[in-house]
Amino acid sequence: MILRIKPSALKGYMTPYRTGDEAFDRFSSCLVLSMSLFCPELIVSGLNQYSKEIEAFTSILKQGGVEAVTRLKGISLRGEPQAVTADMSELPELIPLVVIICATAKGACCISVDSGDERAKEILRYSHEMADCLGADSVMLYDRIMIKRKYSAMLPGGIVNTHHDPYIAGACAVAGLASRDEISLTAPESLNRIYPRFWQSYRTYGGDIYIKETTITTEEEL
Repeated sequence: MILRIKPSALKGYMTPYRTGDEAFDRFSSCLVLSMSLFCPELIVSGLNQYSKEIEAFTSILKQGGVEAVTRLKGISLRGEPQAVTADMSELPELIPLVVIICATAKGACCISVDSGDERAKEILRYSHEMADCLGADSVMLYDRIMIKRKYSAMLPGGIVNTHHDPYIAGACAVAGLASRDEISLTAPESLNRIYPRFWQSYRTYGGDIYIKETTITTEEEL
C-alpha cells in the first residue's frame, strides 16, 4: 500500500493512543506532540510538559529552541528548531521524529547511537534515507547522522520507503505537516502495530491523505 499525504494542518484536541507498552506509548505521545509543532491549532491532551513519557524527548528539543508549552487543556510544541546534538541510544524509537524536526532546523544537527546496537543503527539508517528522500541535507557516518535543512523550513516533499518500520511511518505523518508538497510512503499500515487506527485519526483532525496504490478494496487496514 502507498499512502499520499497532501500539505495540511491538524487542529483540535488529540489524545495519544496508549497500549501499555512503555516504548510504544512514549513514541505515540511524542508523535502527536511532534505534529503540534507544525500545527498551531493542534493541542495534545492527556499530557503536560512534566509527563515522564515525553521528558527525554522535550529535553532534546529544548536545546534546539523548541519547548512544550501549556495550552488550555493540553500542551503543544512551540519554537523554531535550531541546532541539536543528541545521543539517542536510550531512545532509538524516537530517532525518526527527531530527524524530521532537525530536517526543518536552521542549524546543523547530529544524531548518534551506540555503535553496538544493531536495531538502533537500523532505525538511524532508515531515518537518514527518509530525510534524504524528503529533501533534507543528510549524511550518515556509521553510528550517526548529520542533518540540516537544505532549502527552507518547509520540506519539499518526496517518496519514502518505510521498510515496514512503524517508527518511520509515524515520522512521515509529521513530515506531511512540515512539507510544502505532497509526500508518499510505503506500508503506512505498519504503524498499526503500535498506534492502531492512527491514520483515521489523522484524517479526522484535518490530515489530507489518500491511498495511491493498494491490494485491498477498502481502507480498513489503515
